Amino acid sequence: MLADPPHLIWDLMKGWVPNPALLALGAYVEKEFETRVMDCTVMPDPWGDLEREVASFKPDVVGLCCIGTTYLYDSLNAARLVKTVSPRSRVIIGGTHPTLAPEEVLTLGPDVDFCCIGEGEETLAEFIRAASGGEKDFSSVKGLAFRDGSRIIRTEARPFIEDLDSLPIPAYHRVPMGNPLYTIDVIGPKCVVAAFSRGCGFKCTFCTETLRWGNRWRGKSAWKVVEEIELLKKDYGIRTFLLGDNDFLWDRKRNLEYCELMEKKGLKANLWIQARPDHILRDRELIPRLKKLGLFEILLGIESFDQEMVDTWDKREEIQTMIEAISLLKKNGIMVMTNLMFGHWDDDKNTIDRLVKSARKYSDFFALSIATPFPGTQFYKEAKEQGRIEEKNYRKFDWNNPVMSTKRLTRKEVGRLHGLAFGKFYARPKTLFQALFSANPYIRRLYKSFAVYLFRKLIKRPWRQPGFMLFENYLLKREGRLKLVRASGQREKCDICGARVGLYSGYRCSNPDCGALFCLDCNAGGFYKQCPRCGSTAA
Repeated sequence: MLADPPHLIWDLMKGWVPNPALLALGAYVEKEFETRVMDCTVMPDPWGDLEREVASFKPDVVGLCCIGTTYLYDSLNAARLVKTVSPRSRVIIGGTHPTLAPEEVLTLGPDVDFCCIGEGEETLAEFIRAASGGEKDFSSVKGLAFRDGSRIIRTEARPFIEDLDSLPIPAYHRVPMGNPLYTIDVIGPKCVVAAFSRGCGFKCTFCTETLRWGNRWRGKSAWKVVEEIELLKKDYGIRTFLLGDNDFLWDRKRNLEYCELMEKKGLKANLWIQARPDHILRDRELIPRLKKLGLFEILLGIESFDQEMVDTWDKREEIQTMIEAISLLKKNGIMVMTNLMFGHWDDDKNTIDRLVKSARKYSDFFALSIATPFPGTQFYKEAKEQGRIEEKNYRKFDWNNPVMSTKRLTRKEVGRLHGLAFGKFYARPKTLFQALFSANPYIRRLYKSFAVYLFRKLIKRPWRQPGFMLFENYLLKREGRLKLVRASGQREKCDICGARVGLYSGYRCSNPDCGALFCLDCNAGGFYKQCPRCGSTAA
């Protein structure tokens, strides 16, 4: 059984997409084993449905995805639930964090039996064969980490799959593709994340992806790319493709073949991609063709318009190259999203003012990440040695919550300036005008979505995810000890922010001298549930 655990959806997106890794693994192992696949986030009762599926199937092996560090606790909670229901099931967890920090995962998660290190398909299949055959010694299975008494053992590293075309098309048929939560509000319905390559050949100091995939790029052929796009359009009515490739334009030969195949078949696919500016300029004559074939937006991971800072991150990119690539894209009517980063040691208020000014000059859309030291990266090692990492709760490692101070700014100030920066970019007359009158439907939709998101934040009425419940509350409900907080007019409001508290969406502080009612957004402890008023643990 393979599962992506229940996750809390970011309220700007108001929707979810199937995890490409879950679908890739499902397609690979279903050829040989009886397999069930669950994308728990979109289920009506996420934790309850996971428990019932495990209880009915009693799988020999449960493979859990860990999309990233911020979702680690969801995976550990899922492992705990699996072991509660089916103690004999072996739990293996894979993904970026288990690959880069398997010892930590096995230490934090006593219910996790194994970590899959690196690429999952061949490792998972070999592991299932061994587990199903009653094997107890897994030291010969490459790409694993597991406990051996008080020690943690890493087996021999597994080589990467060189020919990605040899892999089957992801198992879209295993998840409910028609689920109404499979949408991204800023993009629209009928969208999906697809991945047609793995890795990147560069070594940005903050990036986990380049480490996970061995500092190299491997891609499927143009034929396999077009085949998957054609299937998704025909069988599932997909309109928009958000490509998870670190750089879709990495291989010029593939780019040429992609254009030729799509043109020959008369296909068009609305594509959102990521690409390096130097590869955009290298393929400048292909940009008009890609635009005609449906390319509507490119995310540029610029991080900064200051060359010294770009060099600090080891981006190996020139500012002038970035500006020329942006000009070329705009000339061809392709929207530009710049991803910038704030929170480096030397950053201050002037830094973020310069970032916003540059974004307003060059970007159609603006994404601002807070510098986050993810375990395993060079940035993490440096920050840890300097004693800069103040936040230990991995739920906050999401690019949007500050986990470190800078030389001149506290963590709280970093977070406040980060929020103000979005307002300076999006809350301006130009944005409002384009939200109402732009001829581009994607611009209209994104700006409207962002305006609604900011308005909801302002009035403290965030979007609520259907069916979602924190794992701790699910356990209390399961044991019949959950004190339900039901909305009842104006009286049931969060004592901290005033937002209305609905069923399962709030906590009552267990401290009898406090008793504060607080909503999910005001929860000071994230995963650990902590009263923002007195600091006590919530009941």
